[in-house]
Amino acid sequence: MQQAIIDLQSCYGTESPYVMLLQVTSLEGLAILRPFDKWKIQCQQSEDSRRETRRLDFLRMHTIIQHGNESESASAQMILSNS
Repeated sequence: MQQAIIDLQSCYGTESPYVMLLQVTSLEGLAILRPFDKWKIQCQQSEDSRRETRRLDFLRMHTIIQHGNESESASAQMILSNS
């Protein structure tokens, strides 16, 4: 899409603004309808994003347990046992 007018203030989460902005091929073709609060497009991660973040944290902790020094491994084990 060469041109688009978007309303970021009406967005919720991070996916819809991303998809809207992705449609425009250049900044010259982008018009933002009205001022928007930055938190509107940063406040809510999708469930998929939260799940992926948890999965990556879990993998990071297991990597530290397997390959970190004794102190790092102990800390990672404690973090995993508390979650």
